[in-house]
Amino acid sequence: MRISKKGLLFINALMVSSSLFATSNSPQQNPATPPAPAAEQPAAPSLPPQPAAAQPAAAQPAAAQPAAAQPATASQPAAAQQSEATAPQPGSQAPKTGNFDKTDILDVQHEANADNPDAQFYLGMLYYEGRMVNKDIPRAVMWFKKAAEAGNVDAQYNLGICFLKGIGMTSNKKQAAMWFERAAEKGNVPAMYNLGVIYNQGVGVDKNFKVANDWFEKASAKDYAPAMYALGVNYSKGAGYPVDEAKAIELFEKAGKLNNDYALFALGVAYYNGLGVPKDINKGLEYYVKAADLNNIEAIFFIADSYKLGRNVKQDNAEYVKWLERAAKLDDNKGIVALAVAYRDGVGVPVNYPKANELLKKAADKNYAPAMYQIGMGYEHGKGYPQNRLKALEWFEKAAALSNGAAQFKVYQYYNEGYGTTKQQSKTQEFLKSALAQNDPEAMIYLGNAYLKGEKGIEMNPKKGCEWLQKAADNKIKESYYPLGTCYKSGLGGEQNYAKARDLFIKALEENAVGNVAEIQYELGHIYLDGLGTEVNDVEAMKWFDKSAAQGNADAQYQLAMAYRVGKGVIKDEKKAIDYFSKAAEQKHSAAAYELGMIYLQGVLLPKDEKRAAALFSEAANAGDRGAQYQLALCYRDGKGVAVDKARAYAWLKVASIGGSAEIMDARDKQLERLSPQELAEGQQLAEKITQTILAKDYDATGNTKKTP
Repeated sequence: MRISKKGLLFINALMVSSSLFATSNSPQQNPATPPAPAAEQPAAPSLPPQPAAAQPAAAQPAAAQPAAAQPATASQPAAAQQSEATAPQPGSQAPKTGNFDKTDILDVQHEANADNPDAQFYLGMLYYEGRMVNKDIPRAVMWFKKAAEAGNVDAQYNLGICFLKGIGMTSNKKQAAMWFERAAEKGNVPAMYNLGVIYNQGVGVDKNFKVANDWFEKASAKDYAPAMYALGVNYSKGAGYPVDEAKAIELFEKAGKLNNDYALFALGVAYYNGLGVPKDINKGLEYYVKAADLNNIEAIFFIADSYKLGRNVKQDNAEYVKWLERAAKLDDNKGIVALAVAYRDGVGVPVNYPKANELLKKAADKNYAPAMYQIGMGYEHGKGYPQNRLKALEWFEKAAALSNGAAQFKVYQYYNEGYGTTKQQSKTQEFLKSALAQNDPEAMIYLGNAYLKGEKGIEMNPKKGCEWLQKAADNKIKESYYPLGTCYKSGLGGEQNYAKARDLFIKALEENAVGNVAEIQYELGHIYLDGLGTEVNDVEAMKWFDKSAAQGNADAQYQLAMAYRVGKGVIKDEKKAIDYFSKAAEQKHSAAAYELGMIYLQGVLLPKDEKRAAALFSEAANAGDRGAQYQLALCYRDGKGVAVDKARAYAWLKVASIGGSAEIMDARDKQLERLSPQELAEGQQLAEKITQTILAKDYDATGNTKKTP
């Protein structure tokens, strides 16, 4: 079956999660690291929801507990429960516990020893929870096993969980699958679902999407929302079925109506991006909010980031912080650290170092490496902690030991460049390799730029530099888009491709990937102005130059001035031309200073002012502009705006003649004839000094426009 491009996008937005198992109360992914959504392309939900529960079903004695579902408590995972936030969860079949007095442990033990499977299951739960007896997980598992072997379905389910998660025993995925299957065949719905995920992922069994889907369908027929969601995922990605986006959406909607937060998040992804349904950003946002209200961490972060970036909502840092607080209240480590950084940096809240440090310590105490990394950053920059690079390195090393890529890169930098410690390059390479292996964005971009420039102890190799930037871009590291675009524009990496450069520049702007937005806008203007990889489009070029110039980019201001002067891509406006020449010249733009100098010298558009003209020529000439060098020489020769100085006139003519026109060389030779031996020596000495000064400034030796990236 041929899949449409739209269908492929839908599949990509709903990828299978790499984490496998959930808690008994909800099919959750690791809350510490939800993917960060990109602008206009939100993060996909982790799919499918993980199978087995982390906790076994709770005991519910018949005398005090009816068969109806009961709410879970913090201390009681509860076999018969339906979370307010999700569909019925593992263990929701009300167990039969036998006819005995639950308040008398001796009665329970007597019944259990008499091979009553319900009492055995109940006694297992008492040991598991530490009620009426001291908590004893291995003993709990022993009683679960006895009850399971005697046919108690809830014990079979719990035993499957214990084997799966290694609770009170060594983990054994094959045994887990066997016990889930026994419970599922007796009608235990969560066991059906967990067995489906086990076959879906190939855990303890051979991966088999058909068998997985059969079990998901059986659980779905019992209105079990996680199974509906898992089926939707498999329809969306063609796992055991032909790709069917409409069916996937239908299943997500059914699960969403049962308050399955993952299904609601998936619907948010679908509507927000137009994947399988007509694009409707507002409807997508509504689903994200519904999922977030059910404590879906990915949805909470998506909304938080939307407020931070102003992505289809009004940018609002205060709202960003409110959503981070919701994540932190759920004890989500990523949320805790993000909130700490907001308090540290004063984003949406006043700067509060004690609060930031308290939050970072809370997450670091849980061995959360990003928190340790941020503590290191605090010591490095003296924000919230005394500035101390040695302490910073200590925290970076702690985080690096937990395989945090950003921290590993920091350790590399510290030892490679001697920050807070002596240089120990023998230690550096392994840390850099580890950081790169984890696709740490800073490490990739650092290495790419180091190869491009030949710095940080790395030999210049533009091809390798561009290759690393390409790897970063392939990993959707948005900070790489602009420098990689310059690689394609210049051909430094071996391939000159203006169309790719343009696309990368636009992508960088769309994803807020760079600090210097004006530079990228200028590059785009230049691409359209010269027709690089596209047709020449003066109007489009001026639109980009205008955006860049508004942010103070001198190159763009110069281009606009030239355009307004002749009416190229804009309506001719000499007043605006002078205004933009002046703005660019104020920023030491040599070509703009030259053009403005010519306007003053000739007395066109502005009153004639030879003194002002000479000053502008001097500024541009010292920046390497050949036209200005020639005009400044003529000013010294003819006494226009400056005193006549034959030696200085010759010096500037000699400098301008390096690679200059025949006209300049002719003027130089004629000036030479006017010099005395003393003036010639003075002129030659001055020309050498000027040349060395200009070369030291690293201006573009070709003259009229300053160097652009």
